[in-house]
Amino acid sequence: MPNISIQFHATPAELRCLIQEAIGEFKLSVAAMTFWPYRVSVVGAEEIGRLLSGSKAVSLYFTLATALLKGKDQLEFKDANPDALFLRVGRYENGELHESWLTTKSNDPKAFDVWQDVARKLKKIASTGTVAINPDDGASAPARDHRFTAQAKLLDQQGIIMRPVAGRAILHFTKSPRGGQKASGWASTIQRVADRRQAFKVLRLIYQRVSRAMEHTVPFAGRGRDQQS
Repeated sequence: MPNISIQFHATPAELRCLIQEAIGEFKLSVAAMTFWPYRVSVVGAEEIGRLLSGSKAVSLYFTLATALLKGKDQLEFKDANPDALFLRVGRYENGELHESWLTTKSNDPKAFDVWQDVARKLKKIASTGTVAINPDDGASAPARDHRFTAQAKLLDQQGIIMRPVAGRAILHFTKSPRGGQKASGWASTIQRVADRRQAFKVLRLIYQRVSRAMEHTVPFAGRGRDQQS
């Protein structure tokens, strides 16, 4: 079964532009799903900005024809619209930008061709080059397929936390994104963070050596004062 799956970070403003452009170019219908409580409704392009900036978690389903608003939950809705393109919108709140996810497993060749075009639009503005860091021990690993946009990169540089869908890892973006400026030393910064455990070892060694040196010098200084008195 053909599929598309792109995990990425983008700001609400960038998502709004991408979505509205795709809706206009491919004449798409959009169903917006919000939680909690569970609600789903067909929305127009002009409503996308409001949905993305709202306080509720939102997912968008793109279809070539109007979606069937069936089912009492998300699973039943997906069963009624198996060829839809799904976008889970990552929220930007409380100093954190959460991961977004674009995916489909459509078996409809016509629909899948359109979804591939939408995915290409996303890839044009979102680059790879992500590192996942464990905040507990500083261990790092590349997230090779994860993507990020220019504005997400700027937020990362400003200290906004980049959250994945699940887990405690923090993501950092090490390459210059498409449409953005060159990264300013992030690769070395990430490496320093990843080597935090080694840095602690070095600091501990320095402390131990200084402590031993103090053990030798302080008594000597004390004896000198005693002799002078």
